[in-house]
Amino acid sequence: AQRRDGHQAVTSRRRPVMPHLWKHRFCKVCLESLWNGGGSCECPLCCQPSSMGELIVNTMLEKTCEGFLERCKNDPLACKEHGETLSLFCLEDLEPTCSKC
Repeated sequence: AQRRDGHQAVTSRRRPVMPHLWKHRFCKVCLESLWNGGGSCECPLCCQPSSMGELIVNTMLEKTCEGFLERCKNDPLACKEHGETLSLFCLEDLEPTCSKC
């Protein structure tokens, strides 16, 4: 998702969340994948039960993640599009790429 100022924001599906009674934080997509894949609605770390309706967005962690992604975009060794480390080399374009490119 793009903000009006052009900075990339954490998408709503990737937001860091924690169920009401847990002390652990996960990305929403990871929990949805785990729970929709037939897994029980419990914490993968402490096995405490919860549900998708009890998820709370951790806005402080979300802002920290956005700041980190923004700093990665300014890193000369990071992909300008994805913020990932340039770990591969494209033989067609003859330039380094990240795993998402």
